[in-house]
Amino acid sequence: MIEGYGYKIIFSDGSWYWGTSEYKGAPPEKDGYYGSPVTHKEKWKEPHSKIVLRVFYDEEARVNYETMCIIPDLNNPKCLNEHSNRAFSKAICLKGGKASAEKSRGVPRTPEVKEKISKSLKGKKLTPEHVQKLKEAERPPITPEAIAKRVESRKGYRHSSETRQKIRKAHVGKTIPPETRVKIAENARGFKWYNNGEESIRSKEHPGSNWEEGRILDWESPRNKGMKWYHRGGEMKMFKENPGEGWKQGRLRPKGKRYYNNGSEHVLAFESPGDGWVPGRLKKF
Repeated sequence: MIEGYGYKIIFSDGSWYWGTSEYKGAPPEKDGYYGSPVTHKEKWKEPHSKIVLRVFYDEEARVNYETMCIIPDLNNPKCLNEHSNRAFSKAICLKGGKASAEKSRGVPRTPEVKEKISKSLKGKKLTPEHVQKLKEAERPPITPEAIAKRVESRKGYRHSSETRQKIRKAHVGKTIPPETRVKIAENARGFKWYNNGEESIRSKEHPGSNWEEGRILDWESPRNKGMKWYHRGGEMKMFKENPGEGWKQGRLRPKGKRYYNNGSEHVLAFESPGDGWVPGRLKKF
């Protein structure tokens, strides 16, 4: 007696679906069974037809036949099967991984779990092939909106003293190789600062008639926007609001001469030469 049969459903766009079914008492071509899809259920609303490939008299043989048909096509974009027994397509694995990551997002791991993860990764090294694949992997480009969002999120941020100490320790003893110094010098060579009275740019060529050689110093940056200098007992810091008792607004002025520039030249003087001059020295390249 027939136990079941294997079939293939073909769609108008060339995609297909492998499946098997138990015998339902009617000829397989006319039993009205067209599979039980889950992932691509909407696809069955499109025109399709069923081809009966083989009949079976043993359940194990029927199940093995289905696996044999699906596995080679599992990652074919035209194949609508997403899994077979314990094998899953890359698309369904990626979808499941994203869902799992989203579900666990923000959930803190226990020390025991962290320890297990640490032990499982300790001593593991990426193979040269894996490293090469990571280098060649295509990454989505960073959009201007994403850059603007990052800049906005960092406005007013200042590293804590502990973080600054860690950064300092990480760089202690490090030296820049002579080859790297040469590359940096070559990349910077030939550039000059130009300004139009409102903004400054660096260029190897003169930007135009309204631009003059020299840099306008802009003391405000995304990191210190809205902040002011305060001093107390010889110490100077920037705050958005008055930090409290003993602090006076303003920056301690060094004794003696200092540099001033008007965008095109700089001079060394005890005080500002006049309107249009700002503290700072122009860099010459």
